[in-house]
Amino acid sequence: MISKLLRVLVFLAVASCVYAQPGTMRLDYFHTGNSTQEIFSVDRIVLEPLPWPGNPAKLLDDTNLGAYFFEVRDKADGRLLYSRGFSSIFGEWVTTDEAKTVNRTFSESLRFPAPSAPVKIILKKRDEGNFREVWSTTLDPKDKFIDTSRPPPPGTLLVIQKNGDPTTKVDLPPHLFASNVRNLMCGGYVRQPKNRAYRVLRAEFIIALLWEPPMTLSILIATF
Repeated sequence: MISKLLRVLVFLAVASCVYAQPGTMRLDYFHTGNSTQEIFSVDRIVLEPLPWPGNPAKLLDDTNLGAYFFEVRDKADGRLLYSRGFSSIFGEWVTTDEAKTVNRTFSESLRFPAPSAPVKIILKKRDEGNFREVWSTTLDPKDKFIDTSRPPPPGTLLVIQKNGDPTTKVDLPPHLFASNVRNLMCGGYVRQPKNRAYRVLRAEFIIALLWEPPMTLSILIATF
C-alpha cells in the first residue's frame, strides 16, 4: 500500500514538472533620449520567483497595438518564441515640449517566459504605422549575472475575485486598483444587471491585491 502511494506521488511530481509553466524572465533596461534620439542599454536581467502568468497558447501578439513592440527569438535559428506590443512612459514624455530641449532616462522592463536556450531580444518602434527595429540584445539564461534571488513577499495576497486559471484572465494594474475594482465588482454590474456583455467581461478578471502593513483591512475595504 505504501509503495503504491509512493509511486502515485512520484508520478504526480513528474507530471507537475512536465506541465508546469516556465519561469518569468525580466529584462530591465534604460531608455534615454529626447524628441529626436533614443538610446537603450541593459540594466539587469532577473529571473522572477513566480512562474510565467500569461496564456501559453497566446505567446505571439498579432493585435498591432502599442508604440513599441518586442520579440524574443531563438538565437540559433531565429525562431520567434514570444512577442508583445506596448507603450511606455518615455513614449508619453517624448511628446512634451521638454523633450525638445533636454535628455532624460527612464527605467523600463520587458517580461517574457524564461527561455531554455540563448535568445535575441529585438525592440521595435512604430514609425508611420509600421514597426522598425531600434535596439537588440542577446540573453543567455545560464548567465551567472542573472539575478535569481528570491526576495520575501512584500505583504499578504488578498484574493477578492477569482474566475479561473490566471493564465487565461486579465491582470489588473495596481495603480488602477481602486477605481477598477469599484467598476468591476459593483458599479457597472449593479447599474446594468441585464447587460450580458458586462457579465461576460467581468468573468475574465481575477482581482487581488497585496496587503502591506501598516495598512489595515478596514482601510482597504473602504477604498472599494
